[in-house]
Amino acid sequence: MKKKKCPDFELSDLIKYEPDIFISKNHAEQKFNNLILSFSLVFNDLKGLLWVFDQLERGKPEEGLSAYKGQWCGFNSQYKRLVISTLYEFLVVIENNRHIVDDVYFKNLLKKIRPRHRKLWNEIINHTNKQGEQRTHFKNFLRSVRNEAGFHYYEIKNLKKGYNYWRQKKAPETEFAGASLGNNMEKTRFFYADAAIDGYTDTIYKKNNISIKDINKFVKWVNECLRYLIEEFLKPKDTIKN
Repeated sequence: MKKKKCPDFELSDLIKYEPDIFISKNHAEQKFNNLILSFSLVFNDLKGLLWVFDQLERGKPEEGLSAYKGQWCGFNSQYKRLVISTLYEFLVVIENNRHIVDDVYFKNLLKKIRPRHRKLWNEIINHTNKQGEQRTHFKNFLRSVRNEAGFHYYEIKNLKKGYNYWRQKKAPETEFAGASLGNNMEKTRFFYADAAIDGYTDTIYKKNNISIKDINKFVKWVNECLRYLIEEFLKPKDTIKN
């Protein structure tokens, strides 16, 4: 029996490059290659997260309370935290490697992409290299979510704040702390934990007046720009002939 494939996994034909395309004896060029390798991973990770978002959008729950809706909301909340954390880490990569971005290798690469994509790159750069009070509002938001809600499970006080924030909402779903206790992982979910982290993340969203639409727009900017930058890097590289 033929195995069922994951949805939306159609790709263009596989190109086989020589495996040493990221190796150089030139120190400056090697640093440039390392940065492109990092950018390629960022593209893949953001693409994977957007795939999850697209699947969630197709399976939006109906109105009313249900375990399905609770799990959907939990997955959606997790997507937002992970994509925001990834965006912040991407901006940190640029900041920590600004000497490479400003070097001749990267500047020559920028010259090869379309004006639209250079404009997108400039928009991305505008969110980097500003610290403290001069930090951009958007990057400060990304940093807050990443540091306070993205991966830091030990920030238990923030979870308590989020849980209290959620409880104060006047809605049917706040009248109880929900859970599904199945006989395996697939059938089990602790909805009250989703509510706690979602509640805390909501406070950061409202404090900064930023929506998930703003985040998804920036994600698409980043990946569109990276996609064509990386393509220009790969174009002159040797491929393996079949």
